[in-house]
Amino acid sequence: MTDIPVEMNGSKKQVKRWRIMLTLALAVLAITWVSALFVSWVAGDEDTGENETLLPYLGKSLSAQIEELVQQHKEALLKIRLERKMRLCQTWEERLSELDIEQVQVMETVRLMEEEMTRLEERLRNGEITQGEFIMEMNRLRLEIRTRLRQLEGVEKEALKALQEDIPENNKDLARRIVEANHRFRDAMKALQEEKKAEIKARVEEQKQAKGKGKNK
Repeated sequence: MTDIPVEMNGSKKQVKRWRIMLTLALAVLAITWVSALFVSWVAGDEDTGENETLLPYLGKSLSAQIEELVQQHKEALLKIRLERKMRLCQTWEERLSELDIEQVQVMETVRLMEEEMTRLEERLRNGEITQGEFIMEMNRLRLEIRTRLRQLEGVEKEALKALQEDIPENNKDLARRIVEANHRFRDAMKALQEEKKAEIKARVEEQKQAKGKGKNK
């Protein structure tokens, strides 16, 4: 009985450490952004117009880095939350039931984000958003889906542990279903991730080419 509070205290320390790291990283990125603005302002009189495109790209780059850090932080928190859940469950039946619920919830969340990606593509085609807005939102969703897929990897890892234990066959059946469903879903979503990543890359290249043509005129 005394072991659980000690482990949970360790989890709290992990969360605190991740939050400190995220805060420091965001501070560094903010300083970099301000420094770039200052350099741009100081060099303003000698500018040839290139800075007009530099700063927007710098802003997007910093935004992408911040989003990456946020997702890494979220991944760590989700992992800690699942580990804590598993420790609080008294039996394998309870653990597998929690894993099944978690898997269904994560899959539904990913499907909703996939639908949001489709809506973004339609909005871009209809001219409701710019190419830049599309790229940033698609990147955000892609990183979020990646986080959720890693969450599913944690669920699968816990389910695989059950298959190594001497537990009733009905519990092992549920563990197998969780693992098999995970494989099918993650394979499909990873294929989608690659497709969207390639699409975002193509859009970025289009945007760069369009800006290059604008400079040459």
